Order: sequence, then structure tokens, then C-alpha cells
Amino acid sequence: RPHVKKDQISLTTSTSTIASEAMFRISALAVIALLAISTCQADSVLKTRWKEVTESYGEWGQGHLHQRLGQTCDANTDGTGEDKGLGCTVVFIADPGDEYDLGTVAAGEQNNFLNTQHYEAAWNLHGHGFLGNSLPRAKMDLQPVCVVANVSGHLVLGYEEGNGNDLLPCPGHDEGVPFTEEMILEGLDGKRDLVDMCNQCYWAVCTGDRQTNPRNCGDNNDGVVDLEDDAIYTAQATPVYHCHLTMADAGACDYVQYNQHEDSRDYGMDYAVLCGWDNIQYLNISYCDCTRTAGNNNGCRRVEATEMAYVGVVCGNCNGVGFSQTRAYDSIFKPKNDNDVFDGTCAGVRTATTDAGRDYAKMMCSKGI
Repeated sequence: RPHVKKDQISLTTSTSTIASEAMFRISALAVIALLAISTCQADSVLKTRWKEVTESYGEWGQGHLHQRLGQTCDANTDGTGEDKGLGCTVVFIADPGDEYDLGTVAAGEQNNFLNTQHYEAAWNLHGHGFLGNSLPRAKMDLQPVCVVANVSGHLVLGYEEGNGNDLLPCPGHDEGVPFTEEMILEGLDGKRDLVDMCNQCYWAVCTGDRQTNPRNCGDNNDGVVDLEDDAIYTAQATPVYHCHLTMADAGACDYVQYNQHEDSRDYGMDYAVLCGWDNIQYLNISYCDCTRTAGNNNGCRRVEATEMAYVGVVCGNCNGVGFSQTRAYDSIFKPKNDNDVFDGTCAGVRTATTDAGRDYAKMMCSKGI
């Protein structure tokens, strides 16, 4: 069951009638009572998959233990002198019901926590899965991320864009499914399938906006809200996650895993540290943020963004003249076509069968992004 917190389900003044608001408060309190006792549950499919990847390439930890596992990836810091690969990738993940979830993240950081989107497979990279010129299908291509939130005194189920910084509520968004507060409360209590409701919400708002990239579903700004300023987080409906990498050693992995996230942002949830940043390709995620050196947050530029595109990931925070996240996404995930010679070329770096083919793909990818 989702982990619901009392202080996050309280309502603000709304335009609804006093009677309906009172009934909602009573229902909310009933749900809180039902969810007060948390029981152990199995890991989500996604967390299980990432744990399996981590067994081969790194370490699995829990943020609240402050273990500084990033140090195991920094060259020569483990006492053996073994270089375990250049840099590292760190992914934090919280399942519904986990003790440390999105609700334990500071309110000012919740909107930025989900900075990527996990997908099952991508056609250009795996020979099957979603095509970048069409919206990935819920359940088949990706598992949308949704949270329950209080928006202007009403409980809503919202689709959270991966690195798009928008929460698209159902109801609330112009194209959103009109889930009632009662239906959402029943979902929190396990009487309805919140994941299925999340899938419906994702399909409705993204197809309604005629998008092909899940992170752009709120571009029209018709009903979208900001999880920091316009809504009060209540519960997770699905797993949520955050990705950050560095291509540097010399303490950079320790800095990204501990200083930049656990210590300064209080990320207490489970996480994976993959030694060798390019092992990110085994996680099937579309975006990831990047830190250039230890001691300074972020700072990656076009050169790092290009290297990330070579392994099939868009840099979510790289800066520099000429770099475009949209172009990088198209160059990785869109199928090749005659209208744009750069679409799909970055994926060729991973799929090329000859050195000459790989070199050509790198050249086209670097020009395209």
C-alpha cells in the first residue's frame, strides 16, 4: 500500500461546498487509519531489475545509512588499486510503501526528483519497443510515474513528467480522466488499481496534447501544476527514481552519491552505484543529470552530453553552445527518415557491427545533437 502521511493529506481552503469538503476529510482520515500500520512488501519489478544490474557493476545501498558507496567506484580508493571504470552512475529509487519515499524529500526538491523515465525497450537500441516518433505505450513500453497530491483542496492522481517538471492531474488537466476523490481514496486503500489508473491518466493527457515524448506532455500548460508550488504531495502511486552520473574519478563518485544527494538533499531511499558511468545503458532510462568534477554540482557540457548520447541517454542538465536536449532525444530514439538525416544516428553507436560503422555513427551523432 502507498505510504500516506497525515500532514500531507490535510486540505487547504477550496471552492468546494462545506459539506463535500467535510465528507472528504472524514474519508481521508479513514484512509489514514487504514494505512497507519505499514507492512513489509516485495520490491517492485523495476527495483528488482536494477538490483540485478547492480550485482554485476556496482553496489546497492540505502541513503539513510550514509555508507558513501560512491567511494568504491573512485579509482584506487578501495585499497586494491583496481580501476573499476571511468566515473559512475547513481540511481535513487523509492517504491510505494517504502519508509523513505518521495514524501521524505524536501518539498522544494520533490518536483526535481523524477528527472528521467524508465522504458522497457527502444526500437533503435534493442530492435523492438517504442519508436521516438510515437508516444511510448503504457504497460508495454514504459510504466508511467504517478503521485497522489492535494491541489487546491482536492485530492488528485497526477502523471509526473520525467524531467519535464510538470504534474498533470486527473482530474484537472483538460484531457485528464475525471477520477473522483472517492476513486483515488479507494486506490490508496487497495480497493482499486492505482497503477492502472496512472496508466489511464498518462494516456489521456499525453495523447490529448498530441505528444511523442513523455516529458513534453504538459507543454500546453492546460491544467498542469508544479509539485513544489501548486500541490501538496500525499502518496506515491508507482515507483519514483532519480539519476545522476559523473565521468570523473578522484572522488567524483563519492561527491555525487553522498554530498550532492544524500547529505544536501536528504535522499534516504535505496540506490544503486554502478562503477563505470557508461553502464547506465543497462538501466533503460532516457535522461540523466551529470556532474563534471568533485566539489562542484553539475557543470557538464556538450562533450559529456555527446558521450552520453553515444550510449543512448540524454543529458538532462548539460549546458553549452549548440547542445539541444530535444535534438539529442531525436538522434537517439527517433527512427531514421529522409526528412532529418540525424534522427536515430546516435543509437548506431551502440548497434553498429563494424568499427567503420561505429565511427560514422559517432560523427553523425555529434553533429546532430
